[in-house]
Amino acid sequence: MPGTQQLRLRKPLNPSASNNSSSKSNSSTADDNGLLKDKKTSTARKTGSSSTLSFSSAVRLLLLVRFAAAMYSNISDCDEVFNFWEPLHYIQHGHGFQTWEVSPQFAIRSWAYIFLHYPYAILGSFLTKGKRPSFFAVRVALGIFSTLCEARLYRAVVDSIGARVGIYFLVMLLTSTGMWVSSTAFLPSTFAMYCNMLAFSFALAPAKSKRPHATDSRTLFATVLFGAGAIIGWPFSIVVSFPFVFEELFVFSGDKIMSGAVGRWFSERWIRMLGCVFLASLLF
Repeated sequence: MPGTQQLRLRKPLNPSASNNSSSKSNSSTADDNGLLKDKKTSTARKTGSSSTLSFSSAVRLLLLVRFAAAMYSNISDCDEVFNFWEPLHYIQHGHGFQTWEVSPQFAIRSWAYIFLHYPYAILGSFLTKGKRPSFFAVRVALGIFSTLCEARLYRAVVDSIGARVGIYFLVMLLTSTGMWVSSTAFLPSTFAMYCNMLAFSFALAPAKSKRPHATDSRTLFATVLFGAGAIIGWPFSIVVSFPFVFEELFVFSGDKIMSGAVGRWFSERWIRMLGCVFLASLLF
């Protein structure tokens, strides 16, 4: 009836349910304790108030730009022509210029990186006659690899840092002049860039050694990818792995350690790191 007031009594809360809800909130808070975690955007993502591009959507956007780069960007480095395109031409057609760096007499550059691109050059020659299809097939393949690595790193930034930072990062990837040039460059430093992007997509997650939430796969994949970029690509690129190694060995990161268990924690981290380095060395 109008003008009347009604009282409704609520049933008492279940103590176990309230404990579960509090434990979930505590666990979610603990999950957001990463070194780079953006608390506001992580909360917004859980409540559904923040929207980000999925991996497939990021791939589609990046692929448009990288395909254009493969077709229209210039070759800005003479080393790319004479140390990599000419040797690849020699492998495919039996003749080509040879620089002293790849000659058997000095052999300061490995042919392994060049041979990795030989299948794409052959694939281009199957499409039509001439050398141009082989050239663009290699560049398009480089653009595809770069797209997948960039999209993977973008999603890692969103998941490990925050959606807002991830959007800014994706925009910078799409509009960066450096990425326009380097993403389709036939250079070992480009391969090192691919490996480092994939490595950091694992390294951005907080390091944990406590069971059952240990991040052993994170450490292994990041170590292997950093090593691949340095051995197959550019040796000096290993320097960018130093922050990852420092966090893995000396920073608690995602672990909560009591003061009396620090020594055991150090030994676990060091053993895991050395084991991953040993496994990575077996691959190369």
